[in-house]
Amino acid sequence: MLVPAAVCFAALKEGDTAPAFTLPHLMDGSKRLKIGEYIGEDAPQKKKAVIISFFASYCKPCILELPELEKLFNKYKDQGLLVVDINIDQANQDKVKEIITKANLSFPVLTDRFTVLVRNYGATQLPKMFIMDGNGSIQMVNAGYSEEIFKKVEAKVITLLGLKPQ
Repeated sequence: MLVPAAVCFAALKEGDTAPAFTLPHLMDGSKRLKIGEYIGEDAPQKKKAVIISFFASYCKPCILELPELEKLFNKYKDQGLLVVDINIDQANQDKVKEIITKANLSFPVLTDRFTVLVRNYGATQLPKMFIMDGNGSIQMVNAGYSEEIFKKVEAKVITLLGLKPQ
């Protein structure tokens, strides 16, 4: 069962249940993503693994992370991976859209302009990534970006998807 977002105030850690949320897509604000569609016992489009990463246009490590997330998504989306990136910029939406277009991202990019979800997840350092299983249990939390970190991220995704390590 997903936890209502309003009850979470501290930084989430491994073993916690991800707060439920619905946010608008950055590129098309009329579209919304409800995470409960993908994680939780009754999720109609349940995934085996979900990565949620918070980023901002002014965060250079965040921008470096985007193509790595895209590679991971394309490699494992057919095996049950969902990647969701959440932008926290309160201004400069045109700049953010330019970054997303340039990165040619195919996974959902959402906007949290009022940083409600940032506070609910405790994403105070960027980029901040949460990897959860299909039930919404957080399996890995990471702040920052490096190639070494992404090796660990991919290993966790492989485990959650039930695949054999490469």
